[in-house]
Amino acid sequence: MPRLKQFALIEAFSIKEVLVFILLFVSAMVVVFPAGRLEELLLSGDKLNSQLRVKYLEALVRIKGSPELLEALALSYASLGRRREALRITRELERFPNFNLRALKVRYELLKYDYFSLKGRADKKALEKEIESVLLHIATLESKADVLERVYRESVSLGLHRVALYTARKLAGITHDPLWIRRALEHAFVLKDRSAVFSIVKGIKGSDPDTLLLLYRAYASIGELRKALYSLQELVGRYPRMREKYLAELLYIYDRLGESALPFLVSLISKEENELRRKRLIMLSIKYFLGREEYGTVKELVKTYATAFPNDSIFTKFMLEVSLATGDPKFAGYIAERIAESIGVVNGSSS
Repeated sequence: MPRLKQFALIEAFSIKEVLVFILLFVSAMVVVFPAGRLEELLLSGDKLNSQLRVKYLEALVRIKGSPELLEALALSYASLGRRREALRITRELERFPNFNLRALKVRYELLKYDYFSLKGRADKKALEKEIESVLLHIATLESKADVLERVYRESVSLGLHRVALYTARKLAGITHDPLWIRRALEHAFVLKDRSAVFSIVKGIKGSDPDTLLLLYRAYASIGELRKALYSLQELVGRYPRMREKYLAELLYIYDRLGESALPFLVSLISKEENELRRKRLIMLSIKYFLGREEYGTVKELVKTYATAFPNDSIFTKFMLEVSLATGDPKFAGYIAERIAESIGVVNGSSS
């Protein structure tokens, strides 16, 4: 019976009259609850039914479209799953300077929910652009490091490298933590953003392995091979444990530049005090030039180091095999005599 009466009441009045009634009711409520008490009640959100709260807020926004009420309405819509309406309100809220950042954050959460609700790749791709724009806007306006870190994590999780790059660079400026410089470079590499890489490396200082490797990768990624070579030379020169992993890359850069790696390799060998690493450097250098069929250089290296380790049968055998691989029997005989003499197999002088 009450429902029939309610229906009859609605039928008795036009929609316009009902709207006027609601507005008059809300206006009266403003009078009854002075000094913002009604707004306080609506903004608290814990004493009213959600649907009723939305109705009151909608009516009140028509009378007094304050940013606080708009924000409360957007959140109320969102809590009821009315995301389209919530998004519309957040766009209105962005007009207020002190609320645009808060509006953007709500809008981002709504867009993200929609993104993960979509099935089709094409639909997701279209929404990605809007999400990227919103996240970038948040990163631009935000100044708190902890919030920016969350923006960075969100952008990485969604594969938005441009936002991640911008946010990491901003965090590097705020925190002065080299970690953020490295992360910014990683995203610049992915984007193949030459200008960003070049700009970032200007601020990189240090000669530890991680920094030198980062500089090498940065310069190599933008085609600055000369600077990449210098960074890699310093890396393998300072840190012997890095040689086996990166020496081949260093030799490749020498090839790209059309320069001889011989002076650098000889310098490395002469400075190496560890016997095992010295042997490896010598053998690797000889193999490198043998592979390039630079037999003159191979002969010079073999003559210099053939008798360096007479008690190491593997090393001396390698020298004999390489001397034969030069295709010069006379040279091979000469090296064989020197090795035999050094290990005491024969007495005499080399020719």
